Amino acid sequence: MQWIETKVALTAPCTEMLLDLVANCFLDLGLKGVVIEDPQPLEPEADWIGDVPQGPTECAVIGFFKNDDTYIENCRQLEISVEKALKSFDQTSAQISHRRIDEEDWSHSWKAYFHPLPIGERLVIKPTWCEYAASEDRKVLAMDPGMAFGTGTHPSTVMCMEMVEKLLQPGHAFLDVGTGTGLLLIAAALLGAAQGHGIDLDPMAVTNARQNLALNGIDPAMFTVSQGDLVTTLSKDSTHYDLIVANILANAIKSLMPDLEGLLAPRGHFIASGLLVSDEVEIAKTMKQFRFVVTTRLQQEEWLCLAAQKVE
Repeated sequence: MQWIETKVALTAPCTEMLLDLVANCFLDLGLKGVVIEDPQPLEPEADWIGDVPQGPTECAVIGFFKNDDTYIENCRQLEISVEKALKSFDQTSAQISHRRIDEEDWSHSWKAYFHPLPIGERLVIKPTWCEYAASEDRKVLAMDPGMAFGTGTHPSTVMCMEMVEKLLQPGHAFLDVGTGTGLLLIAAALLGAAQGHGIDLDPMAVTNARQNLALNGIDPAMFTVSQGDLVTTLSKDSTHYDLIVANILANAIKSLMPDLEGLLAPRGHFIASGLLVSDEVEIAKTMKQFRFVVTTRLQQEEWLCLAAQKVE
């Protein structure tokens, strides 16, 4: 399959918040993940440094669009969104470029910016092409990212994994809504969940998640992935889950709330991530409407992750 690599290169000053705002312009168009190029030097003592090529030299956000009849309109909407996002930033502008790329060529580009990342106290994400000697108290999640999917390094995913580590108990049933790469499903399995299910609208996400589950030796009979609508498909599920995670956009989380009662086990927890701090008031209001109380709150920059429990 052929894709269009669309790159938004930013002039200085370039900040993490600015990169995230531009990344959101891509995500709003339906992409599951983007590449963020931030020319930060690698740690000199990292023993895997020789396994990867030279890192990026400029601040940029890259997304991959399918080379089909939707591409022209996606580009137009992206240009409008980026211009709007940069409006309030002085001395900052963007240059947008495009190039066709085959999926096989794309797979090698991740090696420039995807490195082992410890998360919380018990997890570490490791790309398949890097060597990493984990300590005995760390569970290693091997990842081989697929086209247009993230690597698990975004703050919303990192906080979500930290929250799963806090709340998941051995033997729990786990549900990952909008599973993407299957990263959270794999983390739950490694942390002791007895069974798990991931669901995503995108058939490519389902394929990628299944591949990553197999890569990590996760039992396919107990941890499954399916394609489906995030609301109507889940409402047909008769399983009662101890922990449900949704690392998706705020509006999708709000639409999911009415169906949680039939899915969540008594005293179970719901983790909502992919939120901005500006979403907090509205999300908390929706949770209260369905008798959920927020028990834990994590924040990184403008990103927010909430854990909630149903009030009996």
